[in-house]
Amino acid sequence: MDRKHIIEALRKFIAGRSGIDFHNYADRESAMDDYRKILRHGKDARAMLRVVELSSMTAEELLAGFRAYSGRLTYTEGKGCDYTTGQYYATEYRAAACAVIANAIGQAVMDDFNQAKALNGLTSGTAREHLLRYAKRNLGRAITGRWFA
Repeated sequence: MDRKHIIEALRKFIAGRSGIDFHNYADRESAMDDYRKILRHGKDARAMLRVVELSSMTAEELLAGFRAYSGRLTYTEGKGCDYTTGQYYATEYRAAACAVIANAIGQAVMDDFNQAKALNGLTSGTAREHLLRYAKRNLGRAITGRWFA
C-alpha cells in the first residue's frame, strides 16, 4: 500500500459532489443548514488531510483510521474510497472522511506519545492531552472541538 495513493483517494472522495437534493427539504433555510455543514466538513477534511500529508504517518496508520464511522468509508487499492450510506449520502460522506482522518491522526499521535514516554519517560501528561494539544496547534480550536473532543 502506498500512502500517497490513499491520500489522493481521500482527496478525490472529499472533492466529490454531495448530490444534495433541495427538493428533500421543507424550506430553503433547513436545506442551507445542511449545505453549510457539508461545506464545513469538506474544509475540515482538507485541513486534516494536509496535516497527514506533512506528517510521517505510514500507510498502515492511515488505513487503521478507516475503522472510524462504523467502517462505512473504505479504501480499496486500485479503486479508491467507497462509502456505504447510512441515511443520506450528502450529509454523511464528508463527515465520514473527517472521522476517518481524525481517527488516523489521533491514533498515530497517541502511539508516538506512548512510544516516546516508554523510551525516555520525560513526557508529561496523558496521550489524550498530547493529542488535543497537537490538534489545536496544527488544526485550530474549531476543528479540534468538532473531531477530537
